[in-house]
Amino acid sequence: MKKTVLVTGGAGYIGSHTAKALIAEGYRVVVLDDLSTGNRMMVPQGTTVFARGNVADTDLVRSLIRRHDITSVLHFAAFVDVAESEREPDRYYENNHRSTAYLVDAAQSAGVERFVFSSTAAVYGNPDLVPTPEDAPLAPVSTYGKSKMLAEKVVSGSGMEYAILRYFNVAGADWKKGLGYMVKKDPTHLIRRVVLAMLGDIELIDVFGTDYPTHDGTAVRDYIHVRDLAQAHVDMLRYLERSGVSDIYNVGYGRGYSVLDVVNAAQKILGRSIPQLNCHRRPGDPAMVIASSRKLAETINWQPQFMSLGGMIHDELDWVRLQRAHQE
Repeated sequence: MKKTVLVTGGAGYIGSHTAKALIAEGYRVVVLDDLSTGNRMMVPQGTTVFARGNVADTDLVRSLIRRHDITSVLHFAAFVDVAESEREPDRYYENNHRSTAYLVDAAQSAGVERFVFSSTAAVYGNPDLVPTPEDAPLAPVSTYGKSKMLAEKVVSGSGMEYAILRYFNVAGADWKKGLGYMVKKDPTHLIRRVVLAMLGDIELIDVFGTDYPTHDGTAVRDYIHVRDLAQAHVDMLRYLERSGVSDIYNVGYGRGYSVLDVVNAAQKILGRSIPQLNCHRRPGDPAMVIASSRKLAETINWQPQFMSLGGMIHDELDWVRLQRAHQE
């Protein structure tokens, strides 16, 4: 008999890709999303039920769990813009921390056995050790990172079996399956902005900080393809089902690219230069964040398939072109 899972934020970027991967692995998927940042079109084909609502609506959550005999929850619903979190801290604490607490309480009381939580490397802040292991001190420098750190504590103290996945900068798309990064406001993801510059939609790339202690002075991140990240969630859920062992894992490639590395890779694809504007650092941005994912690889034999930076940029470019073709 197929197992049924609840995917919160399943109309969003990472949640939709993970929902698709779960369906491909034989799960029945119930998606819960309030569409505040997600898009109904992103809920993948084959989803058993789509429910529009907020994860803090405990009556709705309990009803979905009991009606569909849900045994596991994968929680992606969150606000993720670091700069925005500094401008609107109360909104981020409410949505990322307190709403997670409501969801966890509803899930636990309705009999859910397992909980997989989408967390972030932002909980490490500016780590002293790079690549950063899971036992590094938590010292988030952004409100976003702080809100996720508090949510992690809620999940780990819930009494359910859990896996907390801390990941880094997500990129790419499964554009052939109609899935990718959709945003209702000006995008902040670097690779999306680089693609917009490649298409001539924006004139230049803002480079926030050129005096970081990195190889070229710009901030360094561990970029991971969304399809590899989605598969990591599925593999971790299966591991939890087999072992019942709760833990925290980094998900990344263990190598970093700077802002200028990303721009240079795009310029090679484009065959011409992309203008840049050097700006001051943004509040809450660490200098270098790179994952140590050894623990994940050893636990579930995770083997990423889409590690090429150029491939991630190509996928993003093809996804944006596909969206525009559908709009014409």
